[in-house]
Amino acid sequence: MKLIGLDRYKASGGAVRTDLFTEEEFLEAGLVDLITAEVLAEATARVQSEGWNFVEVFETMGYEESQRFQEPPTKYLPETVAVRREREALEAQLDAAENRYNELADSEGDDSEVAEKLEAIDSECNTLRAQIDALQSARIDTSGYDKSTLGAIVTTESGVLKIKRGMMTAKEAKSQAQRQSAVKRGADPAQAVQSGPEFSEKLMADLTSHRTAAMQAALTTNIPVALAVLADHLCSEIFDAGHFGSFVKIDLKESGYDLERNGTAMAESAAARHLAQQRDAWKTVVPSSGAERLAWLLNQPQESVLALIAFCTASSVDLIARRAEANERADAVADALKLDVADFWSVGVENFLTHVSKAKIAAVVTEARDAQAAAPLGAMKKAEACAKAAELLAGTRWLPAPMRLGTAARSADAANGGNAPSSANAA
Repeated sequence: MKLIGLDRYKASGGAVRTDLFTEEEFLEAGLVDLITAEVLAEATARVQSEGWNFVEVFETMGYEESQRFQEPPTKYLPETVAVRREREALEAQLDAAENRYNELADSEGDDSEVAEKLEAIDSECNTLRAQIDALQSARIDTSGYDKSTLGAIVTTESGVLKIKRGMMTAKEAKSQAQRQSAVKRGADPAQAVQSGPEFSEKLMADLTSHRTAAMQAALTTNIPVALAVLADHLCSEIFDAGHFGSFVKIDLKESGYDLERNGTAMAESAAARHLAQQRDAWKTVVPSSGAERLAWLLNQPQESVLALIAFCTASSVDLIARRAEANERADAVADALKLDVADFWSVGVENFLTHVSKAKIAAVVTEARDAQAAAPLGAMKKAEACAKAAELLAGTRWLPAPMRLGTAARSADAANGGNAPSSANAA
């Protein structure tokens, strides 16, 4: 009702029916939907007049809808006295509502009655949070946005109208990232966007799974870098997100299952074997019971605790990608680790060559060896060319572009004259 207002509902001829026992009010659903659509249409018209390239309207935004867009870096205008007072009043209401919720949750009243009241207070809290967020969103400085490429979204959240300005479509965000990456390499930005992917999504996931395992293995043996990675993650959670609720927001997920699922012969790789040995070693000494584990950790020397933190942090690293994308943080970590994925992975028939075209195979051999070595491959059948190429590439430590990180990636780009990799399609 906060979105359309009871006065507007009644002015539109809406009737209100009150339950005699609960005093709950019931409205005509069809009319509520109609007025909601009118409110969204009015807001859309206002936003369209601002000159955005596009304006999308969603009564509610789910996960799939949100994935279609990307929010830009935000800068906020100074908060006026009036807005500050309104925000502080809302925050005071939120604090009071949360206190009521906690007191009621601890009470010993009738379960069904308490549950209904808790649900109502929870809804009130969500609405207040949405109003506080709306005040902050209204302070976003859009003066630096290029409205010819950016847009806005009109939606509702917890019954409150919400307008998100300066939004970028996921497709445009990807194109922009490709152009920026091309500029850094000295390549033609237009060509970087137009050319097709160098490798198939399946092969990309395979290669980047092994890249992930290599970084994980290296991190387990370099505690200072692992702790820096963890601290960076914590800082992004604290300073870049802004969470409500729990006072700690750490979401640690081991990526081992995804590596096994995407990486060819992952369990047999040097990186996976190293990680398995580390895991087995820790499992023999770390208690499995939560209470016992905490007591055990409190009595361990700091060096052991830090080593365990480094292992857990390393196990959560996930660089799996189905499309080529720049990752400056990963490059920085790779440089700090002096990581060369060639220490953990080597090109072979099953893990790479069978998944690319003969033209790409010849290009790889030319890059790793020379054009003379690659010349006979063109006249061979695919299976024969793969076997011969594997023989020629043995010991060269050649890596596909997705597996090159940090200095290795930059050196390869420099060797290629700053040009983007060839866009030979996967077979």
